[in-house]
Amino acid sequence: MGIWPPPSIGPHNFVRQLCRHNEEALVYVAREYGGIIRAVISRQLSQNSWLESRESYTEECMNDVLLAIWQNADCYDPKQNSFENWVAGISRHKAMDCIRRRLRRPQTVSLEELPIASEAVVENAAEMEIEALLESLTEKDCRLFVLRYLEGQPIEEIAVQMGLKPEAVYNRISCGRKRIQKELGLTHRSQ
Repeated sequence: MGIWPPPSIGPHNFVRQLCRHNEEALVYVAREYGGIIRAVISRQLSQNSWLESRESYTEECMNDVLLAIWQNADCYDPKQNSFENWVAGISRHKAMDCIRRRLRRPQTVSLEELPIASEAVVENAAEMEIEALLESLTEKDCRLFVLRYLEGQPIEEIAVQMGLKPEAVYNRISCGRKRIQKELGLTHRSQ
């Protein structure tokens, strides 16, 4: 059974109540330290001007900070630091985590936002990207990829042309795809 009436949360007992997972204590922290949390996060995010929609990242980080405070309140030691400094440190770390997460996410851009380029420029850029990807392949595997994916030839025709069995073509293409995925950092470790 809980304590009735619930204790009034204030500067004298909010840390103790946080450790007891009293939600009112977290509301108190959000109200009293929210400005500090937002300022630290905003400063960290503003140093990364490439971040789009910083406000949504700020809100995401604020939620992360409050969750970290909630989950780690018992780690706070008033002998080592003030609560304000402890919160600022958590805020800084969570903002950096948010930036790292953003770096790992693929960037998406709507078609309307893309600059219009001439067909020749687009074709040249695409060719350069394809060449860069194919550099990780052997000469023979590169030829297989060109025949299959750029020229659209069926596997059976490629096999005849290259003097291979169709199964060998499938295997080489599969291994080549894995090599390209590894180059792009798209492989997942299974553990």
